[in-house]
Amino acid sequence: MAQLIPITTPTRVFEDRTQTIYAAANIPNSQLMVTSSEDRMVRLWDLKTGQVLKQMEGHTSDVMGLAVSRDGLMIATSDENGELIAWQAGTGESLTKAVKVHDSAVRSLDFAPDGKCVMTASSVPNDQLAKCWDTKTWDQIGYWACGSTVRCVRYARSEVPIRVAVATDQDIQIYTLSELQTKFKGHSHGTLSLAWSPDSTRLLSGGDDHDPSIREWDTSSWTQVGDPWMGHTYKVNSIVIHSSGTHAVSASSDNTVRLWQLSDKQTIAIFQHASSVFCAAFSADGMHILSGGYDKRVAVWTAPKGTLPADASGKEMVLNVPGFDSEVRESYISNTEQSLSESKAEQSLSKAQQSVLEAEQNLSETLIESDFQTGSPDSKSLQPVLTTGSSDFRSQQFLSTTPSFDSKSQQFLSTTQSFDSKSQQFLSTTSSFDSRSQRSSSTTVQSVSKAEQSLSNEWSVSKAEESQISKAEQFLSKESLTKAEQSVTDFERSVLMAEQAVSKTLVITTAELLAITQTIRTASITGDLSTAANVLTQEITADAKNFASYANRSFVMARKLDWGNAFQDATKSLAIRPSLAGYIAKGIALCGKQLLDDARTAFDMAFTFTHGNMDATVFLYLIKAIALFNANRHEESMLRVQQLAADPSADPLTCGVVVASLRVKLGTVAFNGAHHSEAVEHFTAAVEACGFLAKSAAPAACEAFTVLFGWDVEALWQTSNKKLIRALLGAGMLGEAFESYRFAMDASDEATKTNLHSWILTLSL
Repeated sequence: MAQLIPITTPTRVFEDRTQTIYAAANIPNSQLMVTSSEDRMVRLWDLKTGQVLKQMEGHTSDVMGLAVSRDGLMIATSDENGELIAWQAGTGESLTKAVKVHDSAVRSLDFAPDGKCVMTASSVPNDQLAKCWDTKTWDQIGYWACGSTVRCVRYARSEVPIRVAVATDQDIQIYTLSELQTKFKGHSHGTLSLAWSPDSTRLLSGGDDHDPSIREWDTSSWTQVGDPWMGHTYKVNSIVIHSSGTHAVSASSDNTVRLWQLSDKQTIAIFQHASSVFCAAFSADGMHILSGGYDKRVAVWTAPKGTLPADASGKEMVLNVPGFDSEVRESYISNTEQSLSESKAEQSLSKAQQSVLEAEQNLSETLIESDFQTGSPDSKSLQPVLTTGSSDFRSQQFLSTTPSFDSKSQQFLSTTQSFDSKSQQFLSTTSSFDSRSQRSSSTTVQSVSKAEQSLSNEWSVSKAEESQISKAEQFLSKESLTKAEQSVTDFERSVLMAEQAVSKTLVITTAELLAITQTIRTASITGDLSTAANVLTQEITADAKNFASYANRSFVMARKLDWGNAFQDATKSLAIRPSLAGYIAKGIALCGKQLLDDARTAFDMAFTFTHGNMDATVFLYLIKAIALFNANRHEESMLRVQQLAADPSADPLTCGVVVASLRVKLGTVAFNGAHHSEAVEHFTAAVEACGFLAKSAAPAACEAFTVLFGWDVEALWQTSNKKLIRALLGAGMLGEAFESYRFAMDASDEATKTNLHSWILTLSL
């Protein structure tokens, strides 16, 4: 199956503008939608106008649970304090005061098919109960002791027999009204989400970060149907099945919503958010998909034409899209049909352009020597186009989905909340990439206006480039390329990729991420951990409520491998004031203590303090992966980092630093065990991942890796190459070792060349 390109432009967006959206649902038989948020509010929306009809107040903490009765008459919401409120769906008026249904944190609830009761579940580990509440009196009428933390409860859609599926950290449990019917292992670790098919013959389940798959279960035998549905790379937060039973939609912390076809278990569309997605649902008419999460908005997506059952008429689908007037609707239908034929031409053009790119890269050395190179690109023309997530390699314009980039001033503006000030904004100018200092053979950068030329113009440019390449081929045949020259060409390709990715470099700083002072930052970077610990102890003595100092001292204790004190300081910091730094410190300390499930919970809590800031979210994913790697979860960590590196919304340079650093660690372990071939594989991957460091500084954000883990990022390029050469020599591959040395010398700046030359003379061959 061809790789799907994520859809980045929703049909409509409903902006919450305040806090994270935890849940969203349509109201059956209406043009209304309801959402719940981090700001303690529930909002009732008019889908026609996009306006909030009512802001429903009454909760005292984050509202994370939401359910709508099947008849569309009642809404139930729940919060982190364990309280439930019932609302009239049409008006948003409360039907009851807050009811204390659990001690804390009710994140899942669901109405029975007849609407006579609501099932609730608390995610607190010491609760482990699923409770049933009468929707007239709001008295508790029953409960089940599930024996493990409960993550999700869902009623089967059929009224007879009444069945409830309960997802826990250990298993999936199926109940009738009177008893436990069966239980079975759903995922390798916890199960987070559930969805019944309309006829109740199938149950879908979604896993956590350890097993972010969707599994299908036959409800007559409770056996798994086929292989797991693969695609998501982080936990599956919610699943909903279309009323026709033919499709499903899932929301994940990998920033995507996926539309699935049940017949073959394949993804047929991917919808891209800027950050984690908590909820997804089909619209009341079944024609669109609603999703919301950390980015503080509900996006309305149109599925690819002809996929959902209600799409058959086309016009019917468009007429119900909010915000379309009659003329625009008709035009939209025509344009949609026309785009089907145009897309084929665009795909053909894309393949041709890619072929040209590959040929250019393979012959880059010759282009330089034969004066075919047209010059270094002007960094001012490296402007992002904010409409797609792909790249136009010929014009060297990176096409970004980041909504907050000002292409005129080349500045990133984030509105994330800091640890101390809700109004703080992080503003940073992106660094430009000087391609003249690299051995890049890229052609002249085209301006944004040239990138928007017609298809015919684009094709003629491709023909010209092909002609140029044909001339260049006269100077160099494939047979004359040595292995060393091929390696240099590979390196030049990585430099070109770095140029294209420059606009995506993370701009968050160590101080912003960790609430760290300059003194502690400097001491941590230089390795003077005793001084850092003493200064922080003095700060704590002077102010026992200084949560940041406790978190920072936890980082220092973790660097010293004093996991007990690291955990104690992190806990004290969070007791004073919950913060991003505090939860990062706790997660790292728990990894050191090998309490990995608790560590993952701490990191999950940390994500709630990134407040939708993409830089902070990506960086937190990397920190979590490194901490788990240090806890010997090597395979899991490498998989997560590599998947993130492939994500179009992530910074490839910072991800490259992490990939290279972890590969060096794995290679060192293999080398010390005399597994030289394995070591060569890891060190080669490290060199490829950090190739941009040969003549460029590491992204500023990577400084946090030094503060937290003691990494020497500035020496990473040299270290990777030296270790690769040693491993090749250990494997008896003298010729390859010499070629690697030549490659490193050709690629590096003068200072690095001098160091490498002095070092190679010390080796005993």
